[in-house]
Amino acid sequence: MNEHAEHMTHEIEEILTKKRTTPEKAFKKIKRGQRVFVGSGCGEPQYLTRELEKFLVQLADIEILHLLSLGQPHFTDPSL
Repeated sequence: MNEHAEHMTHEIEEILTKKRTTPEKAFKKIKRGQRVFVGSGCGEPQYLTRELEKFLVQLADIEILHLLSLGQPHFTDPSL
C-alpha cells in the first residue's frame, strides 16, 4: 500500500471510530414521519434488525422499507 492510501485508510478509520455508537443512540435519531431503509438480502444488518425490533414500541409514524430478508424479521407483524 502506498503512503497516500495508508493516510486515507487512517483518516477513514478515525472518522468511523467517531461515528460508532450504540443501536439505542442511533434509533433515537429516527424522527416521526421518517423512512428507514433496512439493507436487503445478504446486505441485511441482522443484528441491527433484531435491535430495531426491540425499539419499535418507542417509535411512531415511521415507514420501514425492507425489500428482501434472509432472516425472519418480526417488524412486519401487524400486532407491533
